[in-house]
Amino acid sequence: MGETLVNKALERAKKRSRFRNSKGVLVAEGDSWFALPSFDLLDRLREQGYEIHSVANHGDTIESMAYSRDQLDQFCDCLVAVPNAPLAVLLSGGGNDLAGDRFALLLRPKGSGTSGLDIDIVAQVMTRIKNAYEAIIARITECCEAVGFNDSNPVHILIHGYAYPVPDGRGYGGWFFLPGPWLKPALEAQGYTDTEEMHKIVKGLIDQLHITLEGVAEPHAHIHHLDIRECLTGSDNPKAMWSDEMHPSRDGFRRIGAVFDQKIQILNGGARPSLGNNGDRKPK
Repeated sequence: MGETLVNKALERAKKRSRFRNSKGVLVAEGDSWFALPSFDLLDRLREQGYEIHSVANHGDTIESMAYSRDQLDQFCDCLVAVPNAPLAVLLSGGGNDLAGDRFALLLRPKGSGTSGLDIDIVAQVMTRIKNAYEAIIARITECCEAVGFNDSNPVHILIHGYAYPVPDGRGYGGWFFLPGPWLKPALEAQGYTDTEEMHKIVKGLIDQLHITLEGVAEPHAHIHHLDIRECLTGSDNPKAMWSDEMHPSRDGFRRIGAVFDQKIQILNGGARPSLGNNGDRKPK
């Protein structure tokens, strides 16, 4: 018994030591943007000096995160286990609710009289996404309150939509036996072949998700929605900012990570030093 308590105390001391050498702790739940086998957004934030505790899973929909009790319990266990108060909770989801076979259902057939997104169906799906986010946030807030956070000392929760993707038919890793592509096949199946038109349709869907998530965050002072839609469009070669139709490249995630880092530092007073791409301190 005594030995067990000593071991737990030593482990906690080790975690606190790691924390002192980092910019702070983040707790994350989400989809593949937080859980790729290769480089993802959380990897970028680790490069920037954060210690991250994550229960994210690639392929998860926001509804599966919201309504799986086991998954939310895992998140709460993760929150309780962190050695220091987290600077923020990061929540990523919604892309898998809209992509692949689901995306085809959101499209009107080309030449059907009203081309593009089926606004009525999109509105129904966005309502479901909003409800799922609100369910997750309620549970996260409940968990935070259980470990001592309240309205006067809240944990900031960061949510985000997605950057405007390139519907070019690339799947994960570029191989047919790996997941994807998620956008171009659905567009072509509904008769869309013009590149500019495909981009316009996908852009419209990302804008609808943006509006939905703004509505999730607006009533809550501790919920912050990051608009990253234009993060990857300013490049001379926007396609190079993406590894495939759904996931940014390493350079793309680094651009997006800078937005997260800036927001986290602003919310927490910027007390920790900024770190370079490989976790090294930047020279003065």
